[in-house]
Amino acid sequence: MASKVAGYDVTVYGMPDASAAGFPVLQVSWGAKATTGAVESSWAHEHSAKMNPKLNPAVSNYVRSSATWPGAKAAVVATWTEDVPTATGTLATDVLALWVQTTSGTVALLLAVAPKGQLDGSTALNALRSLTIG
Repeated sequence: MASKVAGYDVTVYGMPDASAAGFPVLQVSWGAKATTGAVESSWAHEHSAKMNPKLNPAVSNYVRSSATWPGAKAAVVATWTEDVPTATGTLATDVLALWVQTTSGTVALLLAVAPKGQLDGSTALNALRSLTIG
């Protein structure tokens, strides 16, 4: 599924082993003419998720740190737990986000999401880790 969000292209990949609830999943978004870099974008995300729990009470255990990624000018990784609404109720998920900024200024955000306790070794996380820049 692809869509457009404020200057970014967004594609969501349902992994072949996805459950009926649709997890694990990988979301990839990128902006060739991004107005903010990877560090700034990740800080804004952290601020909205962590600093304002009244707006997003479904997010907990948010941790963000700088990272190194081959070919990236800048990279940031964050992890958190999020309660996601599904057709049958709510599902607790673990999320790993990777923001990368290329030397040309393109910023990409990849989100690997899986049921809580199942992110490590998931097809979504393996797909995220396969990102190649260049």
